[in-house]
Amino acid sequence: RASAGAAARRPATRQQLDILLSETQLRHGEQRRSGLLLAITGVVEMGALRRALQRVVARHSALRTRFERTADGRLMQRVDASQSTPAVPLRIVNARGRQASLDASLAKHVASCTFDLMTGPLLSALLVRMSPGDHVLSVGVHHAIFDNWSADIFRSELAAAYAAGAAAAQSGGAAQPANAAQPAGAAMPAGAG
Repeated sequence: RASAGAAARRPATRQQLDILLSETQLRHGEQRRSGLLLAITGVVEMGALRRALQRVVARHSALRTRFERTADGRLMQRVDASQSTPAVPLRIVNARGRQASLDASLAKHVASCTFDLMTGPLLSALLVRMSPGDHVLSVGVHHAIFDNWSADIFRSELAAAYAAGAAAAQSGGAAQPANAAQPAGAAMPAGAG
C-alpha cells in the first residue's frame, strides 16, 4: 500500500490495455479521447474555475492516473496522490461571438489534445470566450481514464465546485450552495449558486 503522499501502482485494466493497443493501430499521433462541454454565463472567476478543475481531479483517482511500463514490459497504472496532482492545463481563446469560431475552437481542442501517457495529466481544458458574459468550457480527456458514463458525473461535480468557489470569491469567502451542471446548450452561471 502506498503512503498518503506517494503514487499508487496497479496493473492496467483489460479495457485500458485494449484502448492503448488500439492506438498503436491509428495514424501516427492519434489518440482515443473523450470531450465534454459546459456553458458558463456571466463573468468567469478564473481562480475558481482552476480550483474547481483541480478539486474534481483530486476527488477521482481515475483522473489522476497515468501509465508506466515495468522492467518486464507490463503496463501499470500510476495513480498520483490527490495532494500532488499536477495542474490541469487550461487555455483561454476569444471567439468574439462568432458561432463558426466557437465550433472551430472546440473541435480543434478535442482533436488536438495529445497526452503523454507516462507523465500526464491525461486531461486538458479550453475556455472559449464568446463575449464577456458567454463562455464554453471544453474538457478533453484520454479515453483510457474516462468514458461517456463519467461525463455527467464530471460535469455536475465541476459545476458544483465552480459555483461554490465563484460564490465564495464574490462574497469574500463564504461558500454558497452549488448550481446543477449545465451541458453546452444550457448555461451554468459564472457567479453565484
